[in-house]
Amino acid sequence: VAAPQRESRRRSLLSAMARLILSLLAVTLVTSALAYKEYQSRIPNGDKVVRNGIPWPGVGHDAVAGDGPRNAFGVAFDDAGKLWTVEFCMADADEDGQSNGHE
Repeated sequence: VAAPQRESRRRSLLSAMARLILSLLAVTLVTSALAYKEYQSRIPNGDKVVRNGIPWPGVGHDAVAGDGPRNAFGVAFDDAGKLWTVEFCMADADEDGQSNGHE
């Protein structure tokens, strides 16, 4: 195979690999975003959480966007089976004197 043909094939293969990587990245990001929405929907007003005056879509996480380490609420919610129950509502996951339901 001539050098120009090999170079064309190499470029085509690299382009296909780049498209595959970008597609996998997009699927991962969409899946993560949908997972956050699912957890938000399990918490009353979970899509309206504000922390220190900032909207906090990553409810249950230290990071505003979610992902990474969980905060005390996130750990407790996970321990509760990711279910909003009367007991979980009345509990005080972050021990600040306010129930999870109040916050």
